Amino acid sequence: MGRWFRRTSNSVGYWSLSDLPKVSIVIPCRNEGQLIGKCLDSIVANDYPKDRLEVLVVDGISEDETRMTVQSYAHDYAFIRLLNNPKKITPVALNMISLE
Repeated sequence: MGRWFRRTSNSVGYWSLSDLPKVSIVIPCRNEGQLIGKCLDSIVANDYPKDRLEVLVVDGISEDETRMTVQSYAHDYAFIRLLNNPKKITPVALNMISLE
């Protein structure tokens, strides 16, 4: 795993792994079956510590293979979760996250 740099106003130091912030990635989507796997692959390939990462895929009741793909990733990677957005619009998906 690479080093994590931290820049302060007048110096550069290193983050310890325990000091790294928790990062949440929110992916509102609907019928993205052809692309969601590539998106999640790029996140999984990132070297940010997975115990400091959460991926929330908020699906607008997709009618293609999006949900099945995300469920497969969620099964394999504990930091990926599938949430339902029955209203099917992005602002609702983002507001759902702020309420969690």
